[in-house]
Amino acid sequence: MLKKYYEQDKCIGVCASRAYYVPFEKGAAVEYEREDSERFTSLNGTWRITPYESVLDADEFWLESGEKEIPVPSCVQFYGYDNIQYTNVRYPFPFDPPHVPNKNPCYHYSRTFTWNGKEDERAYLVFEGVDSCFYVYVNGREVGFSQISHRISEFDITKFVQAGENKLDVLVLKWCMGSYLEDQDKWRFTGIFRDVYLLRRPKTHITDYKIVTDIVGKDGIVRFENRSPLAVTLSLCGQTQTVKSGETGAFTVKNAVFWSAETPYLYDLRIEGGDEVIFNRVGICTSCVEKGLYLFNGKPIKFYGVNRHDFHSLKGAAVDKADMLNDLLLMKKMNVNAIRTSHYPSSPLFYELCAEYGFYVVSESDIECHGCITCGDDENEFATQYGLLAEDARFDGSRLMRETCNVEEHKNFACVAIWSLGNEAGYGKGMRLAAEKVHELDARPVHYEGLWEISRTNYGKLGYYDQPLDVVSRMYPTPEWMKNDYLNDPNEKRPLMLCEYLHAMGNGPGGFTEYWDVIESSPRFMGGFIWEWADHGIRTEKGYRYGGDFNEYEHDGNFCIDGITSPDRAIKAGTLAMKKAYQPLLFKKNGTMLTVLNKNYFAAECGTLRIKQNAETTVSVCIAPRETIALDCETGDLTVRYYRGNEAEEVAREQFIETKTEKSPFASLPIACNQKGHRLLV
Repeated sequence: MLKKYYEQDKCIGVCASRAYYVPFEKGAAVEYEREDSERFTSLNGTWRITPYESVLDADEFWLESGEKEIPVPSCVQFYGYDNIQYTNVRYPFPFDPPHVPNKNPCYHYSRTFTWNGKEDERAYLVFEGVDSCFYVYVNGREVGFSQISHRISEFDITKFVQAGENKLDVLVLKWCMGSYLEDQDKWRFTGIFRDVYLLRRPKTHITDYKIVTDIVGKDGIVRFENRSPLAVTLSLCGQTQTVKSGETGAFTVKNAVFWSAETPYLYDLRIEGGDEVIFNRVGICTSCVEKGLYLFNGKPIKFYGVNRHDFHSLKGAAVDKADMLNDLLLMKKMNVNAIRTSHYPSSPLFYELCAEYGFYVVSESDIECHGCITCGDDENEFATQYGLLAEDARFDGSRLMRETCNVEEHKNFACVAIWSLGNEAGYGKGMRLAAEKVHELDARPVHYEGLWEISRTNYGKLGYYDQPLDVVSRMYPTPEWMKNDYLNDPNEKRPLMLCEYLHAMGNGPGGFTEYWDVIESSPRFMGGFIWEWADHGIRTEKGYRYGGDFNEYEHDGNFCIDGITSPDRAIKAGTLAMKKAYQPLLFKKNGTMLTVLNKNYFAAECGTLRIKQNAETTVSVCIAPRETIALDCETGDLTVRYYRGNEAEEVAREQFIETKTEKSPFASLPIACNQKGHRLLV
């Protein structure tokens, strides 16, 4: 009989969270493709699967093999199992924490694998994402149980494996206690949706380490904290040193190139210990809040950001590395420099790509309890109801585990600028403990917008200004509130980040100019993250479908169609509006003078300006960060486009119209607004 771990706040047999890495054989050349490591064996591919309507029917599942085949990674809903459902706020099951319905669909995955490890080597089984929880059996013996859908779950299976062929059985449940903390605005998918692999390691090996960087003048400092049970030898920029277990070593990199989204330079750090070597790309950078400003490498940068879910119209949450890179390359073209991993951590491969290609990441923990606001009948008790789970001590352990997983797994990625506690989960003692835990684990700033939501009715009681959050965050405030209320609040000492703004639904978003005129006006504004990157439309033979198109009883309709790009990442009008707002150059024209400001803080903009008036002229420019150049032009209309380097696609543009146009015949008609604020001719 299965132990009812799925209604408890625990993981069983899971290794302590550690920094993400994949080890290579000793003596290996510099390599970052984990598939090339002799110590790595992918278990992706074809598995067997058997569905159960309820977990109560899955007794002794490990004695059988699956009935049908299914690819891993994948979501079962794309292969004829369960039902496809989209909800935004509401929980998709009755609210009765920590219990979940007895009719809890589950799926028995099985496959075989070959173990060729040496007698004294250890075997580790790694799952990078399983929704929502799962039991693991090897050769019919229980290995453990894990929850938190978007964490890395690593099991030491050394004592369970045998030389040659082994049988692996995994029972995946749709719901568990942790599902109360995973009520994100998304399609409800189930299954092993991220990579699975084996690691073959020496008996004594590197376990964990932490890299912290600093900047002193033109030099970079790289500190290495050895959290492993053995000494390691480090090599960086021609320097070598040995760091004993439990100790910290440091390198000074003279005249270093500092990492930023504009200059994503990474140094190769080689870590050798025992019979292994680990290659870690290091970006030298700093991220902090000082005197009311957010500073990256000492500069008050802006986040030109988007919120990004893991989503593919034909695969759901099972996005692969190529899908991630496709998103990032398109974001680069659209001048995006920052990503909030809404509302859970992304795959470790995504963080690697962000560090390589240059994106600031707000790494969000796997926490959202939005459905709490629909509990209870009195709308005036919004804040009290919203804090139901934030004040529920039964979830404290799970909250802290989720924060710990987010920080420990991603702590060595230069791209992580800020930690986010989660999203729309209320505020209370539990969330304060979560913030304190993150501060204990790492020095980077901590964000959480939920404090604002509940402060509206419990403002003084909660000590709003005294909470352990480094950033004040809002969703969809008016620009007037930003420049009047926020900037003039004598008690508010934190910088402001718009973790969500410009909801890109329907013909939206509008308001880029209004927001960015304010954001660019003061260094206390950190920027914002558009909701959201892509429409969540599921592709069918009849076109894209959204909530309610799959006969769901509970759903939130087309609210998932709110992306700045379409489901297949096709460009919309809103995408181009975002590109314009986020462009790195600011153009101004005054009579016969055209000025061009490089808004970057770290990278020069070198390329070509194509200026068109009566004829088109081409000007080569190289504008230093935060510098302005002035060019002579003629009076009258002017269009200017900027092309970076030898790139064929324009990066920035502006148009100045001075020609008077005829007055519109409709200009004299009176204007009125309907109840939703839409302008009407009357």
